[in-house]
Amino acid sequence: MEKLEKRQLVRDVSRGALGSVGLSIYILADSFFVARSLGVLGVSVMSLTMPLFNLMEGLGLLLGMGGATLFIIDKIQEPSNSKKVFPQIFRIGLILGLFFMVLGLTCPRQIAQLLGANQAVLAMTTEYTRIILLGGPVFVLNNFFLSFVRNDRDTFLAMVAMLVSSIWNVVADWLFILVFKWGMLGAGLATTSAPLISILIMSVHWFNGKSSLSFKPAGFRLSNIRYTLELGLPSFLMEMSNGFTIFIFNKVILAVSDEYAVAAYGVITNVLLVALALFTGTAQGIQPFVSKEFAQRQFKRAFQALHLAIRVALGIGLVIYVGAVLFRGPIVAAFNEQGNPVVASLATKGMGVLLISLFFSAINNQLIIFLASCDATKQSISLVLFRGYLLVFPILLPLAFFFKMSGVWVGLPLIEIISLVVGLSLIKRLRQVIKNKYNGQKGRLRQ
Repeated sequence: MEKLEKRQLVRDVSRGALGSVGLSIYILADSFFVARSLGVLGVSVMSLTMPLFNLMEGLGLLLGMGGATLFIIDKIQEPSNSKKVFPQIFRIGLILGLFFMVLGLTCPRQIAQLLGANQAVLAMTTEYTRIILLGGPVFVLNNFFLSFVRNDRDTFLAMVAMLVSSIWNVVADWLFILVFKWGMLGAGLATTSAPLISILIMSVHWFNGKSSLSFKPAGFRLSNIRYTLELGLPSFLMEMSNGFTIFIFNKVILAVSDEYAVAAYGVITNVLLVALALFTGTAQGIQPFVSKEFAQRQFKRAFQALHLAIRVALGIGLVIYVGAVLFRGPIVAAFNEQGNPVVASLATKGMGVLLISLFFSAINNQLIIFLASCDATKQSISLVLFRGYLLVFPILLPLAFFFKMSGVWVGLPLIEIISLVVGLSLIKRLRQVIKNKYNGQKGRLRQ
């Protein structure tokens, strides 16, 4: 790989990491200001509703990463079709967003109960759930636009959009929650307005002369939808696995402890989600490059990009882990405004153990999106399902049953370690397939 190309790849990885941290900053800011205003029960609300964010963001990634990967592959292999992808998938994203808005208007209380809210936090959870669901269109379309703008070679604008919207969210949280005293309503309004700001900033892409994306219908093609869902499914499942894991952990914690233990888990989860977003960002940063190189059968260069992303992600994981362990006291105190001793004790003990998972999830996230980017979707989906769904119950339930909260903290690192072994075996198998079947061949990736 040439120095100039490597420098550009490092730039894209860095921009992807910074940009993708946006949603976690939203949640982190919400949790911090809610804790200061409403105490640890407010933090419990944030933890219970995180799966909603994962679902909406995941659907945006499903359409965005899938559609953008198809877009970049077809720019090389079938240029006439690449122009049809964006407008066709955009309409699907808009419909999904409107569906969430209808849910927010009709049944937020039922959804809050489904998420696990008990009588102690049901009213606050319902209020927050309603506002978040009403913002469904912007949550879905924000990730959709980010993926396409990034693949349309405007990585800087995508990064700026997420960073500015994240800063706005912090300011809006302070204003709406602490100054105006709007409580969970203020938290919801701040969080919902942030992706809207991001979308408005990205709209510049259509006026700066760089865009090859058009909203004008360019003909319907059913295969575009099928390939988009196929290519985007790993990203969706990975995002949803975060929500699924949090949902199951919350349920298990409530079974072996109480809402204060959920609040302690929520404190640690805030740190975890920021790290996971950064890991996903590094993987998304290499996705356009990997898709292009695989389309051109430049396999060695694609694997070099994977190695670069892994090194960057591990560096990020190390910094976050050391920082979280060294400053666990102030971090816990920031989300435990009322100084609840149970929350403080549980979160302080759990922080150093649960976050060991970062060193393994840093690699796993890169492997999952790399496999999807090079059209090895079956392998990518298999790894996501194994890591984010199939392992959760057999690992977490016995650990929690026998060791209570100590077992809960150990569960996630163990899941990530086992998943890494499986992921590395899939990469090894992919290398062998390339060597045996694709060496020297050209043509479309989809077989």
